Amino acid sequence: MAYPVERGAISQRAPVTSSTEAALIESRGWLAQMIMEAVDGEANGFRGGWISTSAVQRLLSGQRKTVASRSLGQALEELGYYRIGKAGRGWMQDDPANPTKRPWLWNTSPNANLADYGRAQGYE
Repeated sequence: MAYPVERGAISQRAPVTSSTEAALIESRGWLAQMIMEAVDGEANGFRGGWISTSAVQRLLSGQRKTVASRSLGQALEELGYYRIGKAGRGWMQDDPANPTKRPWLWNTSPNANLADYGRAQGYE
């Protein structure tokens, strides 16, 4: 059977359904999945809407993996995070192997304040 289709009637994207969120989660790469597991588990460096690149490096080292800075940034952006800036200090809890390294901090809000990171993690 052939049905007439009006111009513009065929959408370019699939409709949002009850399974859309599950499909998006399933389509994430290994890095994004690892980060979201840490966020869901409220690991050090992944609390209160914040992500520390030092904490991500700690996770990567624990799994003997490496990732380019650009790839990490792209993964965080795809997850809805914004790069806020470089921390004023390093945190032992984020990466005990490099406690003085100042990480880049990312947040779910583009207007987040760097000074709030330590409190959000429970470090202060």
